[in-house]
Amino acid sequence: MIGGENNDLSDPNQCVSKVHLKFKHQQRTELTIDLMSPSGQIVRLVGPYDPTFQGVTGTLTFDVDFVPCSEPSNPFPGTSEHFNTTDNWGFFSTYSGRIYYPWNYCLESFDSGTVNGTWSFIVHDHEAIYTGEILGYSIEFCDGTSIDCDNCTADAGIMSADSIEFCLQETSKDFDINLLFLMELDTSRYKYDFVWYDGDDFLKIDNDLNANSLPVGIYHILGSII
Repeated sequence: MIGGENNDLSDPNQCVSKVHLKFKHQQRTELTIDLMSPSGQIVRLVGPYDPTFQGVTGTLTFDVDFVPCSEPSNPFPGTSEHFNTTDNWGFFSTYSGRIYYPWNYCLESFDSGTVNGTWSFIVHDHEAIYTGEILGYSIEFCDGTSIDCDNCTADAGIMSADSIEFCLQETSKDFDINLLFLMELDTSRYKYDFVWYDGDDFLKIDNDLNANSLPVGIYHILGSII
């Protein structure tokens, strides 16, 4: 985002008032979608990831809005106010025109930092079998005066390894992952970072791969261009 006259998300007259998202996926419970502000605040719009789900959903298409939790929602009958991939959705269906709250937190959680800067949708397809696609998105602000948008088309790359294990007694837990980029990374415009999650919980953003400070566990790492 560029040009916003009210550039302070802590201002009572400024907020994220609506996020529109259109996407499709062959297995909805594999997918999580987060929105990250320029200051690094993150709200998970679509979730949770459920590795225990054994059913087949077929391709589902969603064309929905997310609003602050202080505003009225209008979910599809039988689904939660907070968008939940594990709800009883249909098969090979399209869902459009309804209003949800984010899966966790609320849009009110974007309450500090700037409006101007890079807003990132972090899309994590947790399994390799099924596929999906982002078809459209938009972000609206309470005070949108002079705001313009410069879309980012950067490629976050494909990681060379599906999983890496470390033993507890190893003194160093630094590691390298080779990244395959489908387009050349413009380092003058974009910065590459690694986003760490413990299940559905965001942990940190780092520009290197170092697990020395983390306790024993299973962590998911995403590549992010900002």
